[in-house]
Amino acid sequence: SRPRSIDLISDVSDPFIIENIHALTDCLNTAGATGHITAAVRSDIRSSYIELDEGFRANCYIDDFFFEHVDSFSMESCKVVVVDGKIIDVSEIHHILQSSYETKQEYLIIATGMSDDVSNTLFVNWQQGKTRVIPFYIKDDVVNINEIKDISVSCGVLPCTNDSGIRISSIDLSNIPTCKIEYSLTKSSSSLRIIPPRAATPAISKLRLEIREKMRDCKVDDVKELLQSRISKFSLRNVTLNLPGEYSAQGILEDKLSSFFSHITRCSNQGI
Repeated sequence: SRPRSIDLISDVSDPFIIENIHALTDCLNTAGATGHITAAVRSDIRSSYIELDEGFRANCYIDDFFFEHVDSFSMESCKVVVVDGKIIDVSEIHHILQSSYETKQEYLIIATGMSDDVSNTLFVNWQQGKTRVIPFYIKDDVVNINEIKDISVSCGVLPCTNDSGIRISSIDLSNIPTCKIEYSLTKSSSSLRIIPPRAATPAISKLRLEIREKMRDCKVDDVKELLQSRISKFSLRNVTLNLPGEYSAQGILEDKLSSFFSHITRCSNQGI
């Protein structure tokens, strides 16, 4: 059957939705079928606007040695090395430093920790302009229990782990695909975004499907929220609708938008 069409404004009675219908439809068009949309109420703006963040947002933070010396930056062709464990000896990363020094290749090392000796070595070489290798750490939090896996899938790499036998000191750096990295630093927060290489797309799609299946079978609300958070990070197109108002209205706004987007989803499922 042919898809039917509706007039969103005549089909919705909520004054808030009617007032912001154009911004909401812009969000839908910007996010696309696999995007993720959130909203924020801000008292420091007078009119609404849309922000688009592309890529996977990793829950990790930059090494303390680098924190006060690194502003926001972007790496167009960066290789990401993911380590499920702590890096103790400088010898473990010698080949990465050597590669960066000889080829000027940019690297990110994302691990669960590093010794001060390793951190200091990376920082001194970076500060002197010899290498471009910057370390980040996974945040130690229950919500990050799958962060190593998710980051690895986003970068198209296999993590270095004791269980798999893949060691950081012996990985073939030539087999690591490059991806775009964006690090944003503000007065109140920082964020690291990974724009996945094209080769990672099939693995990302497969993981999204696996997470959706787990959500359907899950009966615990807290676990479902964690799964929803994971899948939203894999949307890769994250749209934020900023609306003027007081922060106390954030909860009401989220309820209204949840109802609106559920309505859109039902319409889509009916071929409208």
